Amino acid sequence: MEQTRKPSVLKNVDLKQYGILLALIFLTVAFAFVYYFKSGDFTFFSPENLSNIVGQVMVVGVLSVGMTMVILVAEINLGVGSVVALTGVSVCLMIRSGMPVAAAVPLTLLVGALIGVWNGFWVSRFRIHSFIVTLGMLVIGRGLAQIISGRQNVSPNYEPFTDFFFTYIPKVPSAIIICLAFVAWLVLSFRASAKRREYGFEPLPEVLEILKMVLGFLVFAFLGWIFCGAYGLPAPFVIWVIVALLGIFVLDHTSFGRYLYATGGNLQAARLSGINVARIKWTVFIIAGVLSAIAGILAASREGGATPGNIGKLNELDAIAAVVIGGTSLLGGVGHIRGTILGLFLLAVLANGMSILGMPQDWQEVIKGVIIILAAWFDVRTKASRR
Repeated sequence: MEQTRKPSVLKNVDLKQYGILLALIFLTVAFAFVYYFKSGDFTFFSPENLSNIVGQVMVVGVLSVGMTMVILVAEINLGVGSVVALTGVSVCLMIRSGMPVAAAVPLTLLVGALIGVWNGFWVSRFRIHSFIVTLGMLVIGRGLAQIISGRQNVSPNYEPFTDFFFTYIPKVPSAIIICLAFVAWLVLSFRASAKRREYGFEPLPEVLEILKMVLGFLVFAFLGWIFCGAYGLPAPFVIWVIVALLGIFVLDHTSFGRYLYATGGNLQAARLSGINVARIKWTVFIIAGVLSAIAGILAASREGGATPGNIGKLNELDAIAAVVIGGTSLLGGVGHIRGTILGLFLLAVLANGMSILGMPQDWQEVIKGVIIILAAWFDVRTKASRR
């Protein structure tokens, strides 16, 4: 008599994302011990160093949220680094001219949105591949930044703006915020499990639900140890968290998010089902433009100004790398911002670890490039195995 095979308890688990999380943990611990044997202390694993790692990736972190959406619809955006340069220069020029920050920031976001409209127009209306359109924007954006700045560093000459990137919420309020965030996460997790049962979907096994809760607690506790053990929550981190949470909400709980996955998964099927594919792609590029402007504002604040030839340089490659390493398929339709977050911090820990160990910058770029290629290869192999 043929025995019925029991379904695996792991079938509802995203093993790819858990694999990235394990790789991130392994890298962090490995670098901590390597640095300990080299120098005799655990400086790498200190709250101050880990907090600095978070600060270093906030600009790319904002960009990577928009890049995830772009890649999910099977497109690419090579121009975000140049948009960071253009918007960074723009906001500094506006503030230096005497315009209030409350007016300069929205106008800068409008510049980013208009750039997104431009990119989306050519991709959606004339179906020119986004690689070509955004490659053009890569050149146009950097060129315009050079023109309006006179090829000179532009300083806003306004300390509250330049100090913002290095502003921290005090430790006690930071601890309260992290605790409230954990409670909110618990409530949302329970609600999500209840909805799965309500709609007839198979819930996670109880043991995995417990493990998920324990893992969530450890993550929030670790964040509390980092930020409350260092300086408190960085203001740019709060902005990035808001952007990331909004992006996750859009992907998980809106019709636009569902249409986005459908467009990237099967373009023709999406069209036949009545989805306005052109509007979806256009909207995605507008979102990416606005997020690039936010990143440009943060980068200008961090640098205390904007040097048009350097600000935002190669940020597009770092954002693409975070998205691909995080498990989003370059072929579209598969991936999530949660994976991008893991990919972002994996790259950040890798870069910080190599720097703190004294590895030359050139070799760091080589290793990063190899990791990107391996991640893309793994994505292609995974996609092929599903057919």
